[in-house]
Amino acid sequence: MNAVISPKFGAKVHYIDNLSHLARVVPLNQINIPAAVYQHNLKFEDTITLPDNQQDHAHRVFGAPLERLMGPNGEKGLPKFIQDCIRNLIENGLYVEGLFRRSPSSAMLKQVRAAYDRGNPVNLAEYDIHISAVLLKLFLRELPEPIFPVELYSLLQQQKRGEDLKTVAEFIRSEIVTKVTHNNLILMMEVFRLLKLVADRRESNLMTPHNLAVVMTPNMVRHEDVMQEIALSSVGHRDKDAPVDGALTLGTVVKVMIEHYDEVF
Repeated sequence: MNAVISPKFGAKVHYIDNLSHLARVVPLNQINIPAAVYQHNLKFEDTITLPDNQQDHAHRVFGAPLERLMGPNGEKGLPKFIQDCIRNLIENGLYVEGLFRRSPSSAMLKQVRAAYDRGNPVNLAEYDIHISAVLLKLFLRELPEPIFPVELYSLLQQQKRGEDLKTVAEFIRSEIVTKVTHNNLILMMEVFRLLKLVADRRESNLMTPHNLAVVMTPNMVRHEDVMQEIALSSVGHRDKDAPVDGALTLGTVVKVMIEHYDEVF
């Protein structure tokens, strides 16, 4: 090294083995780290370890309450992470077969998730499109309070069996959507707008409203009884506008909200 640069400058050079080592020299949340660097770093470490003075959870996205991310009444708007995911999925994923059903590399998924929680800028377009889809599902699953509050589950029993889905859509608009918090409503409208766009391209991506409801509902429901949670997540008849053939479930609600987005919202 000293044959190329002066000894004085050489003394200032840091040799970095991995991103954990880099974090001891430069705060990682100040660096825009490309996807290729994360991929290369996986050859040396599975998890990036930050020094104690960078262990700040102020940027944490996953598991954070919507009130912190959006403000008590949504005054901060949709979280940037959600905007990033939805924008990337609309621009690059609507025609991808199996969107929201297929899984990306778990190692890279972990890297991108951790980057958002550190406050790193992330360009999702550099990554497998399924990372954006799975991150969105993880965000919904890890909300401290589910996007459909537990208190609303009892309302599902009020809907009569055999009702057509148009009637169910009216029920959802008047009895469910009106009872969620403002933050939940903002998030719900954007997520279901995306799901509607995906479903509209079902001939290419093979993700019908039924298929989307099957993979999305388990991330939106929370119940202390696992069997009740499974029952609530079940989705009704596959055919569009077929009557509800049993007790109304949250899975069927999600399917109807995708199919009848304009009427519900």
